[in-house]
Amino acid sequence: HGHILHGHAKPRWSTVSVEAATATMADGFSTALTMASLEDIHAAVGTFGIRRITLVSHQGDVSTVEAPA
Repeated sequence: HGHILHGHAKPRWSTVSVEAATATMADGFSTALTMASLEDIHAAVGTFGIRRITLVSHQGDVSTVEAPA
């Protein structure tokens, strides 16, 4: 199956939830970050109003990356 961002690429994450300054930013980043590496996700937190990103792997593992306080 394809993905909304790329018809042939498999998302790296099953689920990405983003807490950001606006719902529009959270929605856009949650979609885009399904294709991102963990390194890129760590780099994104704290920028563009992103406060927290919760990730669910395809194996069901849950992790959270938070911006520094």
